[in-house]
Amino acid sequence: MKKGKTTILALTLLAAVGLSGCGGSDISYDPDTMVQVKFELEDGTFKNSKQPVVFYFEFEAGTANPIPECITVGFKKNQSGATGENYLYKGFDTKYKLTRDEYYFDGWYREKTVVGDLVEYTGKWDFEKDLVTDAGVTLYAKWNPVVRFTYSVCYYDESGNQIVAGTYNTTAGGKFEDFLNYATKREGYTFTGFTDENGNPWDESFGHPGGDKSLDIKVIANYTKGEFAEVSTAEELVDAIKAKKDIRLMQDIDFAGGEFGGFGDFKRILEGNNHTVRNFKLTYDATVEGLTFCPALGVDRDGLFIGIFRFAEGANISDVNFENVTVDVDTRNTKTKAIYVAPLCVTMEGGTSVKNVSVSVTYTCTALPPRFDRDNLIATEDRAFCYRGDDCVEQDVRISVDNRIDET
Repeated sequence: MKKGKTTILALTLLAAVGLSGCGGSDISYDPDTMVQVKFELEDGTFKNSKQPVVFYFEFEAGTANPIPECITVGFKKNQSGATGENYLYKGFDTKYKLTRDEYYFDGWYREKTVVGDLVEYTGKWDFEKDLVTDAGVTLYAKWNPVVRFTYSVCYYDESGNQIVAGTYNTTAGGKFEDFLNYATKREGYTFTGFTDENGNPWDESFGHPGGDKSLDIKVIANYTKGEFAEVSTAEELVDAIKAKKDIRLMQDIDFAGGEFGGFGDFKRILEGNNHTVRNFKLTYDATVEGLTFCPALGVDRDGLFIGIFRFAEGANISDVNFENVTVDVDTRNTKTKAIYVAPLCVTMEGGTSVKNVSVSVTYTCTALPPRFDRDNLIATEDRAFCYRGDDCVEQDVRISVDNRIDET
């Protein structure tokens, strides 16, 4: 067929009139007498619109023509000739990006066939070779989904909902690694390990299966409630107590006859994992600063309270043994009005729970303040505490006390 000269160009998104020609001058046109080139975006977006983009050309009647060079639709070539972003051009210098989320552009096609849920595009348009006749042409954007292979770190919240903590891109065969530590960022919980969605321990040798479609593999992070310090040594135990963290014992701890200040006023969690803390002399503050009151025991001031845990409030203590503990009452502070000694906790209040705990302790007494009324020295032998609130739980608590106070 003959090729004719293009004299007028107009760009419309719906029903635009009076647009510019290739040279940039204002023009008027009659769409009924011009050749229409329509670009169906197929759920793509151009200038914030999903409507078709329509160009009108005034070609010489009876000729076939390429889409003029002042219109470039599709891939923009860089200096190396490689294709990059998708653009539509109006004129030579104004560009607009053509996009569709999670898809990449594969070109413009003449035919679109729909069979059920399947859509097929055929007849890819070649802007350098293909020609437009008087009948015009409708071209369809073909989009291919971006195929992504990912691992998502997930956990189940208190309501059983699966929450995505973070996602990693990978490749086919790629191994999972939580290098951004998504699993450890859940506040108020301590990460205990990964499983698959079936609850099996995560297989470190697992490689992403890949495929021709996007595939996300869920890696389930498991937790225990509380922000735990995992403790294996005496030094780590002391540091965790100072930091006021929940504590999980990972192995037995032996103080080898040294001093240990105990857990103090404890409001957190101690998970012993059936380990033993042994061979220590319990220390305490017998100075004026260490004296306090305890309404539960009827002491309004200047009381000295001694226990592995002094005042336990809202605490959870479980599965731990304290072995070969020595408590020596040794104070000459004349401000002291009362002294209470307990094998485990002086008081348990605020719903404290103590389960599966054993204590073996020896009481001695090196010194008492001058004129101290010995009747105000209360050393509990037959239970773990001096006072327990009604809302507290005590289960399988075993106490062994060798009370030598009266002998010293």
